Amino acid sequence: MPKALPLHHPTADELHHAHGVYTEKEPTEYAHRLTRELLAGDTFTAGEAIHALLRIWSPKGPKTTPTDIMCVLEDTAAARTGFTNRHIATLADDEHDTVKEIYAAFKAVVGQVGAAKALSVLHPRFFPMWDRRIAIAYIGWKWRDDGAPPEYYLLFMQYAIEQCTTSVHEDTFGHTLLKVLDEWNYSIWTKHWLTPPD
Repeated sequence: MPKALPLHHPTADELHHAHGVYTEKEPTEYAHRLTRELLAGDTFTAGEAIHALLRIWSPKGPKTTPTDIMCVLEDTAAARTGFTNRHIATLADDEHDTVKEIYAAFKAVVGQVGAAKALSVLHPRFFPMWDRRIAIAYIGWKWRDDGAPPEYYLLFMQYAIEQCTTSVHEDTFGHTLLKVLDEWNYSIWTKHWLTPPD
């Protein structure tokens, strides 16, 4: 069974603690905020902003250019419009295929981890982040063996929905809830700064 299952529902205190640990220990903790600022301005294109984010977070990741990223942004723009400023818990069953198609399009350009990170910075209330170790914790080694198909990202989204609606809600963390949940996962599964939940 994957290490993160049965699913743990972190409390507000656990997420606040993880945020403090992440902020103290992660040298690139500013990257998400920086990219959101770049996206909100008019000096850099969205492709440049996301390219910068991925280079900061994953310098050894897939070698793409801002133009490559702009192409996938444009190709998925219409499909992503429906997710603008929406809470992840509003995901409807008839939107699953659209989510998988969007994730697959980004994955083809920036890889499975880059796809989740790029989508998170574009739609921070809707798309959760993961990395290789977080995905393995929740999905198991089949995530890697099967090439991280879109179905697994959708499953991870469903886990995140449950975690964001059981013990914690946006009324405590605002629009940063999914980001703080990622910091909790990252501190436990990626960096082992925190002890995994029982």
